[in-house]
Parts: sequence; structure tokens; C-alpha cells
Amino acid sequence: MKNCTSKDKIETLEIKLEHLKNQHEVIKEQYEITTEEYLKTLDDISKVNKKLEQEISVRKKAEEALKKVHDVLEIRIQERTAEFVKANEELKNEITERKEVEEEIILLKEKYEDLYYNAPIMYLSLDSKGIIIECNNIFLDKLGYKKREFIGKHITNFTTKESTVGFKKDFPKLIKTGKMTGVERQLVTKSNDIIDVILNVTVEYDEQGKPLQTRAAFEDITERKQAEETLRQSEEYMHSLFDAMDDIVFVIDHKGYFTNYNPSSVDLYVPPEHFIGQRFDTVLSEDVAANLANAIESIEKNGKVQNFDYTLEIAGKERWFSANI
Repeated sequence: MKNCTSKDKIETLEIKLEHLKNQHEVIKEQYEITTEEYLKTLDDISKVNKKLEQEISVRKKAEEALKKVHDVLEIRIQERTAEFVKANEELKNEITERKEVEEEIILLKEKYEDLYYNAPIMYLSLDSKGIIIECNNIFLDKLGYKKREFIGKHITNFTTKESTVGFKKDFPKLIKTGKMTGVERQLVTKSNDIIDVILNVTVEYDEQGKPLQTRAAFEDITERKQAEETLRQSEEYMHSLFDAMDDIVFVIDHKGYFTNYNPSSVDLYVPPEHFIGQRFDTVLSEDVAANLANAIESIEKNGKVQNFDYTLEIAGKERWFSANI
């Protein structure tokens, strides 16, 4: 059965009214009724007609009100649809931005990991008890260990006895202060070789101030320490030779300043405090200074040893010397 709208019902009522009017005419023609009955019938019909007209009016008003509600609802639907479309676009943009941020985070993480694991300097992370929780590749290469042999061990398993003592002394202070720089330590490789390092460490804390881990950078200074030791030994050897010579030896730098000499039994031209740190041409006589300048120039050109004889007046006496440069 089809549902009837208000409009359909109104049309139906109008048809019924028209039908009643037609019946009235038919009845009047077919039947002879009294005037009183006729008037009463007309009155009844008029009442029915008014009732029908009132119902039609009510239904029309209801239909108009329903149309208004429908229009308002349609507007609301359009507004909500527009809001939904806008929210959907904003959500799409937010998702796109979030994906871009996530991709950037992934890229930064990859760069950080590459920097950490493949850096030319040794990196190491310890927990608050000194247990190794992470390290980079060069650290493993330098010490000759596999990662599974290294991670989870205490750092003092890989330090000399002296450095272990220093670690036990300094680590509690580091946890409190959060930073330690320029500390020299010694690491022990798997083959028991010693690596000299300079250690710089910072501590990472959580929101409650509890230490989470340390981040340490170890600079390998083994070659520098070896060079310093070689230089020290060389200087000691030179000083021993220097002191053993009977002749007077003066050291002059590339700018012509006296920097050192070896004490001997020979009397000096002037006291040391008068020539150390001074240029030779301000200390020696003009002719001796000129001979020395020429000798230095010749050495710079051909690299060969130069020598010349000269005289100086010492303690009122003229004395002869032979210079080998």
C-alpha cells in the first residue's frame, strides 16, 4: 500500500466534497423533500464542507511547516556536510604532515645512527652502574672485540689497573655533576695492547633527574703519546750528549735567538742572562755576528756544516775560537 502525502489527502477530500455536491443535486432532482429537510441537509453539508475546509487548511499549514523544517534540515545537512568535508581535508593534511614528520624522524635517526656507528672517533654508552649498553664500530675495531663480547660487560674489564682505579674514583662524581672532560685513560685491547685515550663524557637524566646513561667519546692519542715519549727520550739523550761535551754549544732558533747552551769550564763572553732570549747580532761583536749570519745563510742554501774562526775579548784578553755550525 502506498503512503499518502498531505497533498494527496487534500485532493481526496476535495473530490469527496465535489461528489457530495453532485449527489445533492441528484437527490434533489430524484426525490421530493420538504423545504425544512432540504435546508437541514444543506446545513449538514455546509458543516461538513467547513470541517473539510478546516482540515484542508490545517493540513496545508502542516505541509508548509513540514516544508520549512525540511528546508532548515537541508541547510543543516549542507552545513554539516561542508564541515565534514573541511574536517576531512584537515585530517588528510594532518596525516600528510605527520607522515612527512615521521619520514624526517626516520631520516634523522638513520643519519644519527650512521654518525654514531661509523664516526671516526670511539663512542660508548654506559648505564648508571658502568655497564656497556652501546658502542660504535670503531670502538670494536680498536679493541678487537665482537659486539656480543663487549655489550653487557663492565667498562673496567677493558681498562688498565690504573684507569680502573680512576674510573671507580671519578664515576660517582660524574653521575652527580653530569660532565667530565679531558680525562686521560688507558684501554686494553683483546690482544693486550694498550690504547691511550682522552675521555669526554656527559650524563643523560630522566624527568625525575635519575641518570639513564652516559655518552662518552674516546679520542685515541696513542700515537701522540708515543711521539711525546720518543721526543722526551730524544731530548734526554741530546741533553746527556750536550752536557758531556767539553766545548761550548749554543742553540739558536730559526729567527736567530739564543735558546739554550751547555755549561762548560770555558769562560763565557757574557753571562747567560744577557744572551738567552736575545738575537745573536745584539750580543756578539759586529764582525763575529756577520760571519755567523753568512754561515747560517749558507747552511740554509746547501745544508752543509759551516765553520769559521773568530776572536773575542774575555776578561781583558783576546781569545781565539773555532765555530762549527
